[in-house]
Amino acid sequence: MTAKKIALLLMISVLVGEVYSALISSAALESPSVLRVPQNYPTIQAAVYAATSGDTILVDEGTYHESVSVDRSVSLVGKGKAATIIEGNITVFEQTLVKVTGFTVRGGRRNGITVFDSTNVTIIDNIIVGYNVGIDLTSVNQSTIGANIIASNSLTGIATSDSYNNLIFGNSLSLNEVQNIGLVWSSNNTIIGNRMNMSLTGLILTGNSVYNTVVGNFVSNNTKGVYLEADSQGMSPNYNTFYHNSFINNTSQVVNKTSTVNVWDNGHPSAGNHWSDYTGVDNNGDGVGDTPYIIDVNNLDHYPLVAPYVDVSPPNTVDDYDGLWHVSNFNVTLSSIDDRIGVADTYYRINGGLTRSLNFDSQPFFTTESSEHELEYWSQDLVGNEELPHKIVTNIKLDKSNPSVSINEPKSGSQVVPPNVTITWQGADEVSGLDHFEVGLDGGLWINKGTALTHTFLGVSEGDHTVEVKAFDKSGRTQTSSVSFAVGVGGFGWIYLVIVVFVVVVSGIVIGVWYYYRKRSAAIPKRRSKARR
Repeated sequence: MTAKKIALLLMISVLVGEVYSALISSAALESPSVLRVPQNYPTIQAAVYAATSGDTILVDEGTYHESVSVDRSVSLVGKGKAATIIEGNITVFEQTLVKVTGFTVRGGRRNGITVFDSTNVTIIDNIIVGYNVGIDLTSVNQSTIGANIIASNSLTGIATSDSYNNLIFGNSLSLNEVQNIGLVWSSNNTIIGNRMNMSLTGLILTGNSVYNTVVGNFVSNNTKGVYLEADSQGMSPNYNTFYHNSFINNTSQVVNKTSTVNVWDNGHPSAGNHWSDYTGVDNNGDGVGDTPYIIDVNNLDHYPLVAPYVDVSPPNTVDDYDGLWHVSNFNVTLSSIDDRIGVADTYYRINGGLTRSLNFDSQPFFTTESSEHELEYWSQDLVGNEELPHKIVTNIKLDKSNPSVSINEPKSGSQVVPPNVTITWQGADEVSGLDHFEVGLDGGLWINKGTALTHTFLGVSEGDHTVEVKAFDKSGRTQTSSVSFAVGVGGFGWIYLVIVVFVVVVSGIVIGVWYYYRKRSAAIPKRRSKARR
């Protein structure tokens, strides 16, 4: 092969490499933040593999026969839990900031949703039926499992093992054969506002499961309402707190196979739990029984509620938008309060887009220029009460661009005949609109001209001058245009003056001649009349 051919091949290789790199770079730059299934990708798994950290995978209605492995920080969002169906499993492993919402997960084997060694995982508003375990968490921390319907699983609805600081709220669990919720060696979790019905056990705590808080749950029609059991090493659950729960028609309200002590009330006047088999009385009518409910010698509810604990009041959410134009990217801060059991999460949509939450996402953030942004928001408490109607803020305004302005007359570097100088200009603003113009001469006082496009300065002295016109838009942003010019009769001004003088002189001569001949014509008849006499 000749040297020329080798050089040509090397050149072609370099060019191909550069083109390929450019294509890859272009593809990376155009990576969407929302990946749609099946519009962009045929399967959910294909979309996960194509996603980058922080992306949202939006899954349209339909039935997807696949199991999904989530190996990156993404949000899986179904278009509606009743109509977006996964017949398979979902597995999340060694991840943070993963969200799964809006699906029915059914028909697979083993577990519906499994999470291993992960933090800040949100599993919310799904239907999970027909597995061994509905949701299985192993070594999962600081995560949220909420507002799911979990039923008809052969072992457990929600199972945790070696998991800490998680929130399990507002789930409806029923007909899970062995237990609705089971905690094994799991501590500092909050279990609040769940319905645990028609199982062998409503809630089981096993092994060294300590400092868990169980509040506001409705536990009914189970063989055992709560089951406390030591593990094979003799470690027992203790220091757990139970209050504001309603234990109704369980064959055994609490079965304690340990000698440990747990807390069964929140003191007075907050009180403890409602027990459907409580036989005490409430003589003073404060809603709290006058005698304790005895679980065993070490565990008593000192302030049993004589009626089920009911929370039907939704939270109240407010925003801090001030109604004014903003001139740079900004947050609208949402804050909510709930006077009973507490706020689970606050949700919002910007301009009718994806539903986001404060627990998983940031506060609403506006980056696009407009005078018509819309923010819809609402909160839900830990027992599932939703704030209705949703609150809507309209006409949220953002303008990041300065207005435009340019001076038409005088032209830059031109010479103007004294003594008066007329300035004309034009301006525009495409977002918030023009508010007014101001004009100034030689750094002097600014003159507000409203929306007028002209101004005349009187008695301007000869010499060099600079005029400025400043445009203000309705957001308060400004733009200034300036022109320097001279006032005097030099240059073109002398020509103009000569022409004026010439016209004046010629006009004077013409008028003088006309006047002379008119007088002369008038004098001739008079002389002729005298001659005839």
